Amino acid sequence: MAEDKPKIDPQTDENVNDKQVDSQTIKKWGKQVMKQRFTIYPRILMQSMVHFELKPGEFLVLLQLVEHWWRWDENPFPSVKTLADRVGFKPRHTQDILKSLEKKGLIKRVPRKGLGTSNNQGSNSFDLSGLREKLTAFSKKVEAEEKRKNELAKLNVTPEYVKGLQKRAEKATKKGSD
Repeated sequence: MAEDKPKIDPQTDENVNDKQVDSQTIKKWGKQVMKQRFTIYPRILMQSMVHFELKPGEFLVLLQLVEHWWRWDENPFPSVKTLADRVGFKPRHTQDILKSLEKKGLIKRVPRKGLGTSNNQGSNSFDLSGLREKLTAFSKKVEAEEKRKNELAKLNVTPEYVKGLQKRAEKATKKGSD
């Protein structure tokens, strides 16, 4: 009978070793750095800043929210003060950034009642399902663009050549309708 191995949670285990973390990651960052825990970011998130029209401060705060999102089924709930301290902003500026991220549909602030000391409210939690949905749509767009580029490359055609053909076709259409 196979022996059940204990589950390893690199988010909470203080004794990170080669078996718990990909050896390439340890080679890249070193054991000492990896002992401090790590967060997995989808590559597409790192490529989305321009697509989502995020200012650098918005992107930094968004990355901090993702860093606090430990379980897929639980919203992260860092305080505004924690977020502000981590990115070096004033709490008021951080609140403005959170409002902007919410307006862009990337996050949704969810009040957490009964947790704090004043007015019986703790820090908000942050629903990141909007971010996930927008990243999924962006990922599909990037994938389609890559597929198109690969198909053109097989034909030995560049995207610039296709654009030129499209412009010529537009001009011909305009001349024909005159």
